[in-house]
Amino acid sequence: MPKGSNKKLQQCRADLESWQEANNSLKNKLVAMFLVMLFISTGLILYVVAISTSPPVEERPYSNWDGSFYTMLTYAPEHGSVVKYMNVTVSYEDYFNYKFEANHTSHSYPDAMDVLNALSTYIVTDPITTMIASYVKANCTVPSNGEEVANAVLSICQDWGSNHPSIRYLREGVDAAKYPVETVVETTGDCEDQAILFIALMKSLGYDMALLITTEHAFAGVSLAVAPTHHIQPTPTSALINGTSYWVAETTAYGWKVGDLPLELEGETIYGKEI
Repeated sequence: MPKGSNKKLQQCRADLESWQEANNSLKNKLVAMFLVMLFISTGLILYVVAISTSPPVEERPYSNWDGSFYTMLTYAPEHGSVVKYMNVTVSYEDYFNYKFEANHTSHSYPDAMDVLNALSTYIVTDPITTMIASYVKANCTVPSNGEEVANAVLSICQDWGSNHPSIRYLREGVDAAKYPVETVVETTGDCEDQAILFIALMKSLGYDMALLITTEHAFAGVSLAVAPTHHIQPTPTSALINGTSYWVAETTAYGWKVGDLPLELEGETIYGKEI
């Protein structure tokens, strides 16, 4: 074979090997890109499945484009047999008026009635409390059943823990309570704030209510046509004020039903004020 032909053959072989290397490199890159895309797609699918099967937990309120606040709360009709969620939107003006314009009365008094009188000034009903309470009542199985309505409204004021969006119980050191709208927007409050919210919601529905306190705790009382029957404890507890029985309602943690008095409060003197 002529020398020139031999060189051409070697050059062809070299070009072929170079092309094969480039082709293999391209194949490897394509495989790597495919695996990356497959990994990303699988992750997105798992994420979509997760958020579609789990309740969207919102620890803090979010702002809408118009400056209003929205948050999500959990409540339980049918005395806790069903769990539902409610989106609540509050305008910036409404929140601002309560947070910065309304009077935040001190409630640090040695006399229990002075404390009750101070806290009762925070119990206000407005279109927001009426909207929340009416929505919860409408989603009860039997809206005419006072106990079911009271337990459902009570549940939307309670702390459900980390698995559900709710009003988080937060023991505060400030010498002032919160108005119901503040508690809803901020989604935090202590015992008095949650009790104030529950009373305001129930007052919006026309129920007779009472604010109850001990030396270290605040809760609520609700007047019902008949005694509650879905309480956890063996016997329901009520506070008698001016001849009316108000069934106690512990607002801090989900699980307590109307009529349940936490064990640590048994034997404590309960002071009450009709609202």
